[in-house]
Amino acid sequence: PTLTLVNIYGPNYDDPVFFNNLLLRLATVEGYSIVGGDFNLVLNPSLDRSTPKSISLSKAATVLKKGIKDKGITEVWRSLHPKQKDFSCYSGTHNTYSKIDMFLVPQDMMSSIKDCSYLAATFSDHNPLKLIWTTNSLQFLAI
Repeated sequence: PTLTLVNIYGPNYDDPVFFNNLLLRLATVEGYSIVGGDFNLVLNPSLDRSTPKSISLSKAATVLKKGIKDKGITEVWRSLHPKQKDFSCYSGTHNTYSKIDMFLVPQDMMSSIKDCSYLAATFSDHNPLKLIWTTNSLQFLAI
């Protein structure tokens, strides 16, 4: 099967249409898709924010969370660390940390995932996110 890597930078405002369009486009891709990047939203406010403003999801997060559940897609880091708090982004303006950078993969690809972890930030307010997966003959590393 083919493998498509998709890098996104989600809007920094509540835009459910963007994520609905992303899900629609992913449905047209043959083979496996790995979607990674800065989603600019959290899927679990109580775990994904250092100081949750509220436990309710934004409209965009609601669309994405429902879409990935309906389509059998998994947020890799959270799947591997279901109760852990770790953050990928620091906002100096709000003095808060959040986990807005993530990888999404099809559920049936999770058995090939070997690692998904945040690395130390160096030149950015975001921490790089590392994903390691294997295939029958090759091992891949995406950072």
